Amino acid sequence: LSLGPIVLGYAHPRVNRAVAEAMEKGATFTLNHPIQNQLARRLIEVIPSAEMVWYARTGSGVTSSALRIARAHTGREKVIRCGYHGWHDWCVPGGAGVPKSIADEIIAWDGQELEGLQAIFDQHPGEIACLIVAPEAVRNLSAQRLRDIQRVVADAGAIWILDEIKTGFRMALGGVQEHFGVTPDLTTVSKAMGNGWPIGAVVGRREIMLTADKVWLPSTFNEETLGMAAALATIDEIAERDGIAHFYRIGTRLIDGLTELAREIGVEAHGEAQPLPPMPFLRFDYEDDAVRDKAKDVFFREVIGRGVLFHPGHVWFLTLSHTDQDIDRGLEVAEIAFRKVKKNL
Repeated sequence: LSLGPIVLGYAHPRVNRAVAEAMEKGATFTLNHPIQNQLARRLIEVIPSAEMVWYARTGSGVTSSALRIARAHTGREKVIRCGYHGWHDWCVPGGAGVPKSIADEIIAWDGQELEGLQAIFDQHPGEIACLIVAPEAVRNLSAQRLRDIQRVVADAGAIWILDEIKTGFRMALGGVQEHFGVTPDLTTVSKAMGNGWPIGAVVGRREIMLTADKVWLPSTFNEETLGMAAALATIDEIAERDGIAHFYRIGTRLIDGLTELAREIGVEAHGEAQPLPPMPFLRFDYEDDAVRDKAKDVFFREVIGRGVLFHPGHVWFLTLSHTDQDIDRGLEVAEIAFRKVKKNL
């Protein structure tokens, strides 16, 4: 929902109460507010890599902060990126309105072969400050693959940033790193962290995070307390209601149900996890581009016309408010849409 921030459901009562109570005391202050430390302690409890915490308001804000910390810590400037990390210039080198010089500092890795990542480091010895990876962009994601990535980065003397903006508080309370048992140098979290309220954080190893004291990162609203109150309530609600197990269960139901319906009806498509069941998606498998595009157009127009939003171009997100009845309804509408695809191809 809302491309990821909603993890409990819209206007969740517990989060609303927490924000209203914080609002009564004021939202922004000259000095640090105690809630900053409360949330920092909670993040350190749940995220394996977290020893210290730095706040910002958005995913783009925390990924950019993490890059600046990594560059300052290593004394290097070049960055390898894998996946989507926001809208700032370094995230879209070559894009309209972005200085061409940015492209000289940012190198893209497609998340496919480890040899390709190693080759980038070999081509730029002693120049790479960090690799920032969105785990959903990594091919055949597994604990071993993440450890292999970590080894390549460490051997080059660079910093490994795991961008858990999408996966944090979904794959496990501590994200992909908890699920697979890996510990990156730095981690970025946002989206589901506040159930729709703007809040994000960079967390990581103390020796690296201490560099933040030497880096210019301030922003007027970074320490705004309403998002922090929302984050504390959101994290506790997920933990107390065993939300992670719920996401996996209904996500698996939806993925398997879509795959089975497509098979039964004779449509070349399958449900998939991106990268795990709490983030499902539907993939059409027709080799011909025109046929595949038509199948997608027919399917997604049909489902939205019947009141179900399966986003055609973005991974889907599940919430604690989604029920088995919602999954049943989604699959019922998907069946109708698949039959229309079959008829129109």
